[in-house]
Amino acid sequence: ADIPENSLGLIEQGQTVFITLAGSTDSSSKLTGTISQIADCAIIKSGDTVIEARIDVEDTKSLKAGLSADITISY
Repeated sequence: ADIPENSLGLIEQGQTVFITLAGSTDSSSKLTGTISQIADCAIIKSGDTVIEARIDVEDTKSLKAGLSADITISY
């Protein structure tokens, strides 16, 4: 996941995240994951400065490489 630089102070390893696949209208298709790693440096993507975070997902059966998703992090 790409975390905006202004949100870096709000995230930490071990936090729970909720993932909704793009186009999904079924609330039961929401996936749960955990931030397992946060990059040591920021990068620029599409003109925005972001920090990449690795998210481990509990149930990956509906995930496919390259799918768009909305990610909500529990603070």
